[in-house]
Amino acid sequence: MKPPYVLISIIFLTMLLSVHGQSMRLAYDYDAAGNRIARHVVTEQQLLSPRQSLPFTHGQGEVTVRPSVTTDEVTISTTIDLTLGALPWELTDIQGRVLASGEMDSPTTPVIINGSSGVYLITVMTGEGPVSFRVIKQ
Repeated sequence: MKPPYVLISIIFLTMLLSVHGQSMRLAYDYDAAGNRIARHVVTEQQLLSPRQSLPFTHGQGEVTVRPSVTTDEVTISTTIDLTLGALPWELTDIQGRVLASGEMDSPTTPVIINGSSGVYLITVMTGEGPVSFRVIKQ
């Protein structure tokens, strides 16, 4: 018979390994209407130091796309300081095909959706990473 401390050690290591495997965290992005549009895996470094801010080049601010349901045109708006550089954007269909792209060098940029009815994504690249918005064309 094995000594009890060996058995207790094995149980402890098994529990420790199972908890370590569950350390993946998810973060979600939402559009202006409150719909979840993107899921990101939060890295272990972010879990260990949540107060550490990520480096960015465009400064703090927010990006919005309105309206989320349209017949032909939407407007991308931002409060980010654009004097540090323009923000690139892309309009893609639900299959990921790029239909239009450009750079946002003013606080508002109109985007015309020249496709048929359906769901489209507008992705704006900020210094903190991409921000995506779902747009429905009727």
